[in-house]
Amino acid sequence: VVHGLSPGDYRVRLEHQEESSGLEAYAFEEYSVRLAEGENQIELQASPARTLQLLLLNGSDGLALRDAQVAAYRADGAPIELQDDAGYREGDYETSDWNGRVELLGLPAEEIELRIWNAEAAPGEPSYRRTIDLSQPKAEIVTLRL
Repeated sequence: VVHGLSPGDYRVRLEHQEESSGLEAYAFEEYSVRLAEGENQIELQASPARTLQLLLLNGSDGLALRDAQVAAYRADGAPIELQDDAGYREGDYETSDWNGRVELLGLPAEEIELRIWNAEAAPGEPSYRRTIDLSQPKAEIVTLRL
């Protein structure tokens, strides 16, 4: 809750921190808020952060897909800011150093869409799309065959 504000338009960014497998995970949420005359406070609640571990495999031979990029989107199509083990990272997540394994941190506890680009495929549309429900935490590694 933020008190003592003047009427007008505000852009609010919530950053929620959570410990996850020894790493700090953050959930980012942004809101546009308009306070009318006579209103002087904003009250928002952050969603819990989730961690999602992926193993990306090549569908034809089942080997780890080393050269791929992963991006996550909310149900409304808005991109989700991803992080690596060093903290916040802007843009798509690359798997080249992970031998097909990706740990996505700070995802919202809601349905998300993963879009994955195989570096060997032509650029443009993602090679693979998958919707995942994160309303409950996932303890297992999610294996995706592309």
